[in-house]
Amino acid sequence: MFLMKALAIALSLLALTMGCHSEKDPHVLVFITETGKKYHLRDCPSARKTGTPIERNQAIDRGYEPCKNCNPDS
Repeated sequence: MFLMKALAIALSLLALTMGCHSEKDPHVLVFITETGKKYHLRDCPSARKTGTPIERNQAIDRGYEPCKNCNPDS
């Protein structure tokens, strides 16, 4: 099960870096932190480089809100 999730994340990251997803796509990867309640784009300073990748729709389903600094929903 872990291997399947790791593969799904790796494939999503690959697709994201190749530009296969638009920013409005609910399946685009955003990043969450353990202590925060917001989701961020990859280079957001608020994520502090320790963000965990997650699909945007999953972040929203878990109650995370978009970061106002990096504006991941624009």
